Amino acid sequence: MKKNQLIDAIGLLDDAVLAETDGGGADGTELGTAVVTASENKATIKRRFRIILVTTVILTLIGGTAAVASGGIGGFLNLGNRIKIENGGELLQHEYVAYGDARVRTSSIRGAVNKDMKTMPKTMKDRPLWSNTSPNTVVKRYEDIEDAIDYIGYSKLVFPKTDYPFTHIYTEVTGFQKEDSSEFKPGVICFGATQRYHSNPEYWFSTSIYIYTDSWPMGNVGIHTAVTDQATYTSEERRVNGRTFCIVLQEDPSYSEGHQLSTGIFWQENGVFYYFHIVYPEELREEAEKVAQEWMESFP
Repeated sequence: MKKNQLIDAIGLLDDAVLAETDGGGADGTELGTAVVTASENKATIKRRFRIILVTTVILTLIGGTAAVASGGIGGFLNLGNRIKIENGGELLQHEYVAYGDARVRTSSIRGAVNKDMKTMPKTMKDRPLWSNTSPNTVVKRYEDIEDAIDYIGYSKLVFPKTDYPFTHIYTEVTGFQKEDSSEFKPGVICFGATQRYHSNPEYWFSTSIYIYTDSWPMGNVGIHTAVTDQATYTSEERRVNGRTFCIVLQEDPSYSEGHQLSTGIFWQENGVFYYFHIVYPEELREEAEKVAQEWMESFP
């Protein structure tokens, strides 16, 4: 697992994950990432636990030999798995896993990302030693959501559009080589955005999207999120426009005031994993529920 993915699992993803990308823009030049340091103020870390820009760490279940794209639609939740972390503490993981092999064929990814894969050997050679990004990963930032969609070029990708302003849009693509080839192909595609739903800039929601291709060497795949072991949670399924979304409502008193409540929503179709995450104080609970419902209804 990459260093930045592991830190995301612990929830310590810093604003700097996109701060290094401020020099980039809609042209999609390659950009780096950064992570929070151990010297961060504890209260700041708790608040930033909710800054989910690359929020969901990839969960790969070793095995699974079903044919590519046989994962159907939807998936199932496995809640509250305890995992140990380096400081001796524990986190709770929520796993969302497809019913079968939900990888898509690499040939179905037809965007400009393939050009970046062709230059991957040179990119790996020239990458600075201080970079926190895996050498076979390309990170880009965008001003327009359609540019990110076009960059990936997967015709079955649907971005759930809601009428809220974007604050960050990014892609993070990890390339892999098949055993019988020296060429890099997109193996794991991460695509995410944050949007502000309230006048207070601390309150936003994120959409994280993951696509695995058959260049990724494992079969059954999914995503998971992590919260502290003080969190309490409930889950439900909600059917909206023919889709059955898995919803997790959480409360964690260890987070800073105003960031203790959150809602996560999971969905998978056509080999695309979707994760919605919103944070809110008690007084914005109804507004957050409204945003979550709009997000689910925005799928065509």
